[in-house]
Amino acid sequence: MSTTQNAASGNTPRAPGQLTTAMKTNSVVVSLRVNVDVSGNVDIFTTTGNQVGNVVTCSHTLPHGDLYTSATDAVFEFWEPSGARGDISGAVAGGAGAGSLLSAPSTLATLVSDLAVVINNSMDASAAAPFNAYTADYRVFDNFGELALGAHAHYLFGHVGATAAIDNDAALINYFKNNGGSDARIATLLNDAIQALSAADATAIVRQVISQDPSRAAGQDNNALVPDIHQGLLFATGDIVYMQVTIHQPSITSGSSSAGAPGAGSANNLPSASGASFPSAGAQFTLKITLS
Repeated sequence: MSTTQNAASGNTPRAPGQLTTAMKTNSVVVSLRVNVDVSGNVDIFTTTGNQVGNVVTCSHTLPHGDLYTSATDAVFEFWEPSGARGDISGAVAGGAGAGSLLSAPSTLATLVSDLAVVINNSMDASAAAPFNAYTADYRVFDNFGELALGAHAHYLFGHVGATAAIDNDAALINYFKNNGGSDARIATLLNDAIQALSAADATAIVRQVISQDPSRAAGQDNNALVPDIHQGLLFATGDIVYMQVTIHQPSITSGSSSAGAPGAGSANNLPSASGASFPSAGAQFTLKITLS
């Protein structure tokens, strides 16, 4: 074939071994059949709880449903704020702290009554001062009222069993263990204290729970596409919660009966053989309560 013929046919003449330029007529979809391995780190945030001391282990459990019923019915709520991915915020549902969108939980009254049952049942103070300095006979109490009486006897008269001089011992026990209008109402006060927690305190509680069990934050889209979705903080059977109760030093009356309620005055008119004085900040006990 001559050069003239090639030009006439529309084919560009080329030197021997020269390739033509490829052209696209249709789009193609092709697997290149290669794979490379890469990995990244997902950081689950960690946090530490407040250090607790003087732990008293309560024998009676608290139903977990008092703290969590559903994603929209719980004592605590949490969310990932818009514009702050990777952060988390918490609040008491319907409480005084800022940020709450959920309503107050339906179980507030139940929480109070169930806490009252915990207070009114036996507890082991083997790990708590001043009882840990005594033999086993003086470490387990039928209820918080009995424990409070023992603490008063220790600090006032030098021994947890030295209650003979306490004329109102039965009234004192009932005062601390019961939840009526004229009682110490520890269960009600604990609930009131929970409801008054700040947003910062609630966030710290949320972080304690989720850092130990991240799956409790699962099942909900809280990313930048759907920010500020609030959900209840899940509590479940087997969880343990701690609550603190501080007994302040009583006023001492002589020659007359008392209803059991401690006064605001300092201890006076004590026998000369009195024991150690009440701690200046009060005798603080941390109740360890298991959820059922």
